[in-house]
Amino acid sequence: MIFKSENKLLFARIEEQERAMDHFSREIRENIGQLLNFTKMNMFPIAKYATDSKQIELIEKTKKLLDRLIKDVHNISHSLNSDYIKINGLPQVLKEELNFIINNQNVACSFDVKGNYRSFEPAKELLIYRIAREAMLNIAKHASASEVVIELIYDHNDFKMRISDNGCGFDNSMITEFKSKGFMNMQQRTMILNGSLEIVSMPSMGCTVSLLVQKPYEIPSLTFL
Repeated sequence: MIFKSENKLLFARIEEQERAMDHFSREIRENIGQLLNFTKMNMFPIAKYATDSKQIELIEKTKKLLDRLIKDVHNISHSLNSDYIKINGLPQVLKEELNFIINNQNVACSFDVKGNYRSFEPAKELLIYRIAREAMLNIAKHASASEVVIELIYDHNDFKMRISDNGCGFDNSMITEFKSKGFMNMQQRTMILNGSLEIVSMPSMGCTVSLLVQKPYEIPSLTFL
């Protein structure tokens, strides 16, 4: 009974977070994205008034920076938007997120889907995506890894996800003392899915994050989207 009560409270918190992320995604796309595109358009008439090679060079560099920024804003907006995950499915969105977060750091990436892919209801795929994104952000920020491997395993009844890196790792006995918001969100979203989350790491031996969701097709519907 205590677990069920806590689960309802966690669900309410996650529901609020997901709604806020969808709203933030729309704000990014409709406001920041449009302003960046208008700024880029203004660079073309500005270039006509350039009077020397240094000015032209700076304008071209600015255009390239704007192109990169527009692309990054586009990717961030997609990563926050539940509709994008509904349309494209979990594997495709995770591939894009891996390229966006990890490949910018010149890290070798491997992505593998095993078994017969079956989509979950969007709310469940969104929670799994959020867990994976937290794990990838931790790798990008802290691991100093040269290789990242993501596996999605679709068994007949269960779903498994493993995210491994060969980075600096940490003392696994300290994991219960972690107070980071990202790690807490991973745990809470796992509870909403009625799944299990295992994090295994050792100093200088990398880290593996494993998510198991048993019989995901029989989990009661999540309706916060």
